[in-house]
This record gives sequence, C-alpha cells and structure tokens, in this order.
Amino acid sequence: MYTQHFGLTEKPFNVTPDPRFLYLSPSHQEALASMIYGIKERRGFISIIGEIGTGKTTLLHTLFTELGSDVKTVFIFNTKVNFMQLLHNILLELELKPASNNKALLLNQLNDYLIERLAFNENVALIIDE
Repeated sequence: MYTQHFGLTEKPFNVTPDPRFLYLSPSHQEALASMIYGIKERRGFISIIGEIGTGKTTLLHTLFTELGSDVKTVFIFNTKVNFMQLLHNILLELELKPASNNKALLLNQLNDYLIERLAFNENVALIIDE
C-alpha cells in the first residue's frame, strides 16, 4: 500500500527499525553525536529520552552502524526481566557463561571482564532499549 501510494522502492515499515529511513533532525544529530562521543570517550552513563515514535530505537540502530569494530556492543531490548535475568543476559551477550546465581559473584564477573577489556584498551558499550 505505502510503496505504490508514495512511489517507494521498498516497504518502509518493518519489525526492526531500519537506519536508512532515519530522518536526522538537529535533535537526532545531537543525540547520535552524544552517544558516539560518550561511548568512544568512555564517558559513562548516557540516557536518550523521548516520546514513543520519535526514533530512539532507529537512532540506536544507526549508532551500531557508526561504531567501529573496536567497540563491543551489548544490545538489550527485552527489559521485562528482573535484575538477575538482566545481568545473566548481559553476560551471555558478552559470550560469558554466568559463573553462578549469586548477584555479587555475577557483578564481580562482569566487573572483571570490563577491567580486562580496559587493560587491552578495548571499549564495551551496554545499550538498553527500554
């Protein structure tokens, strides 16, 4: 329907947002630049907030195309879990086998991994799409 009506060559709406269809408004450009800078410079916690449908998820998918292979990204999109499940998911995404079901041990495992990556001057970015 959309393709014929608007003369598009492909369907613009898919389950996963396609960065090729992102309109980079000035605020989107600023958000993307802030995320890239924050990750590359290891600035810590970055939060992008906006109303439903404003392009946050599409912006994240654009971010993935902008980050180099020197950044290990962990993308969590299912947040309807408790903290332990979230921690397990993060470790699994990092290709680590969770060492136990003890929160303190799992946090230590994650911390040890991050310190190890830092020692090799590698960058790890945890991205949670709420």
